[in-house]
Amino acid sequence: DTFLRTVAASFVQLYKNNIGGEAVGLVLFDEAFNNMDDERIGGVLEFLRRLPLQILIAAPPDKIQYISPFVEETLLVMTDEKISYAERYVNGTV
Repeated sequence: DTFLRTVAASFVQLYKNNIGGEAVGLVLFDEAFNNMDDERIGGVLEFLRRLPLQILIAAPPDKIQYISPFVEETLLVMTDEKISYAERYVNGTV
């Protein structure tokens, strides 16, 4: 979790100093929480919420219950044969 905090803080500095504060501040974490337990996930997400960044998190379904309480919007992306679609996840239901 120290690594993710360091990466996020680096993005804040990058956007603030090198881009002049005009950037969207978008950061994508792809399966970054796979090897963390729920307590560590919560701690990292609490830290990320305080940063001036827009965070997108791609995670496997088994991590949703730990991530969704800390984010504003949770979408499940699913595939039905050849079609992919997204549905809103609210309070444990689709």
